Amino acid sequence: MHNPKAGDAEHGKKELMAALAKAGHHATYESTKESDYKKALKRSTDLVLAAGGDGTVVKVAWRLVDTGIPLSVLPLGTANNLARSLGFLASPEEIIARLEGGKRRAFDIGVTRGPWGTRYFFRSRGRRSVRGLRSCRERQRKKNQKAFQGAGDGSACFAAAPIAS
Repeated sequence: MHNPKAGDAEHGKKELMAALAKAGHHATYESTKESDYKKALKRSTDLVLAAGGDGTVVKVAWRLVDTGIPLSVLPLGTANNLARSLGFLASPEEIIARLEGGKRRAFDIGVTRGPWGTRYFFRSRGRRSVRGLRSCRERQRKKNQKAFQGAGDGSACFAAAPIAS
């Protein structure tokens, strides 16, 4: 799952697929900018690689909750707070080379339920998460909704899902 517009956008489909092939991986390309990426995430696969920034990771990851399909992250965004929080610190080339031998790790996720439905979340560390929480709280106040049921600290503003590396 690739967001071709993430970060500096110097990572096109051809470069990504060539790097995966060079490392011996048999990959199928899907762009998160195309509407059919959701269907692709419903297909059985050994691993999903979210190639993009924090938004791409969240967009892909929450759809994998309870599927048993592991997710790896190729941080290509600007801040990559989520990727760093999950331990994806190596270069994209190193991460691709290590995909085959990666260890699966579980981590806790949270869930919120409300008028918007069910959302999964976790927190990342970084400046943007605090600003994001503040702006999310402001939006909720303006809408006059009780958005933080079961998560009095505002956690409901963050969406994510289990990720394995």
